[in-house]
This record gives sequence, structure tokens and C-alpha cells, in this order.
Amino acid sequence: MDCLNLVGESSYEIGACLRGSNNKFSVYIRNSSFLEYCSECYDCHYCFGCVGLKNKKFHIFNCSYSDSEYWQIVDQIKFKMLAEGEYGEFSPLSLGLVPYQSSLAQAYFPLTENEAVKMSIPWYAEAESNIPKDIPLLNAPEEVPVDIKKVGDDILDRAVICEISKKPFRIIRMELEFYRKMNLPLPTKHPWQRIQERFKSERQPWLYSFKCPKCGEQTHTVYSPEQ
Repeated sequence: MDCLNLVGESSYEIGACLRGSNNKFSVYIRNSSFLEYCSECYDCHYCFGCVGLKNKKFHIFNCSYSDSEYWQIVDQIKFKMLAEGEYGEFSPLSLGLVPYQSSLAQAYFPLTENEAVKMSIPWYAEAESNIPKDIPLLNAPEEVPVDIKKVGDDILDRAVICEISKKPFRIIRMELEFYRKMNLPLPTKHPWQRIQERFKSERQPWLYSFKCPKCGEQTHTVYSPEQ
């Protein structure tokens, strides 16, 4: 229940688990069982609060214990967590592995920096672009050729200023060769800007109540009623 990208069984609140069973509140685990609050663990069994382990058994916070010690200490930890209302849910966003605005969560559940700070969610201030003085700049879209046939290899030594975000980006050799092969114009938007715009056209992970026009049965769909 409440799992994402799971290939396994008897698991709860799991993100990205391949071939596992009886795991809870963990993310990025493979060939493992009976893990709780673990991340990036492979071929592990009976571990609690561990990160980056391989071929381990009966570990707590990456430390090894005997079978009897393991269960006794895990019970103590769980009682403490239950008393403080912490056990039974996935790790809070404050323990996120990456800054929020660099994660897919920002695409589906967008937050501002102030909102993230209030919720103790990891966020970083983006550094200003430090463009070397010897790199010519092209302001998009007016200074970027529309016809790919008119684009020379000198574009590889230049930086394009995104027409939306005003962030600079470069065109690499393989990218340029692809545009020429497919007869496509150069992009005028920063790669991250393009990714964000594509997300808006994708079907979001929401389900809407929907009544079938043919059979009249009530069901759910990923298509918004507004579309």
C-alpha cells in the first residue's frame, strides 16, 4: 500500500524497490526484506534506519548487532518514535535527499522558497550564472537562427540566454548534430525550462471522478473535467 515503483510484496510506503518484501518507509532498495526507514540498501535483511548498505543483516543505523540485540533495540526505538508520533509514516520532507526545487516533487507539488523554509524542507539558493568573459552571448529568440542550416559550428563556443528564465545554456556537439540530422531549429529555452513546460502537458498523478457516458458507471480518470 502507498508504494511507488515497487516490484515486490507485503510492503508499505515504499519508493523505488526492486524485488523486495515486508519493507516499510524506505526508498531505493533492492533484493531486500524487512527493512524500515532505509535508503540505498542492496541485498539486506532486517535493517532499521540504514543507508548505503550491501549484503548486511541485523543492522541499526549502519551498525551491526546480534539477532537478539537487534529486536530489543528496534523495539526501544519504535516505542520512542510512537510516543513522539514519528513512527508509522514515511520520513518527513525535512530529511529529503535532494533540495526540493531539484526534485520531481517541485513539478507535481510546487512550492516557493518561503513555503519550503516554513516547512523545514531542504532548499538552496541558486547561484548566479558565472559566464566567462570570453564566451559570446546570444539573446533568444531574436539572435538565434531559426534555420538550422544557417547555424555554424561556432555556436558550440557560445552561450544562449533563455528567452523565459534568462539563464544561459550551451549547445553541445552531439546535440547540434541531432538538430542538423532531424532538421530542427535550435532551442531558445533553458533545458530546465523545457522540462518544466513538458510537465505541464503530462497527465498528473491525480484521479478525478468520472461517469462513463456509455454505461453510466462511476469511475476515475487522469483527465481533468476542465479539459
